[in-house]
Amino acid sequence: MIDNQQQVKELLRQMKEQLPIPALATDGMVRSMKRQLPELKRQRQLSIKSVLYIGDEGGIMCDITPDGSANVVLCSLTHVEIPNDHPLAAEIQAYQQARTQKLAALGADKPRRFTLRPR
Repeated sequence: MIDNQQQVKELLRQMKEQLPIPALATDGMVRSMKRQLPELKRQRQLSIKSVLYIGDEGGIMCDITPDGSANVVLCSLTHVEIPNDHPLAAEIQAYQQARTQKLAALGADKPRRFTLRPR
């Protein structure tokens, strides 16, 4: 098991109370989304508008759709940076670090990407 289910449940509850949460995309996310979302830039301020847990395999997902974008952007909480002065920064960073370390230990440290397209 990758995630501590109790920790995830509590973090989701806290995050939902704090929405929207300011965030920045990581360099890896900007690179991987270059074609699908060219307006996504490293220094562009984003907001986490909603969060959900998609299970141990995917972890906590965030809706960070940029204002004015025609594309919906969902990403793992591990692919955004939260400002250090945010009240939940320490808890979010602890989740990100633990999840990233466990995935690396399982050999899943290489990012995988996929795009969902409507039919």
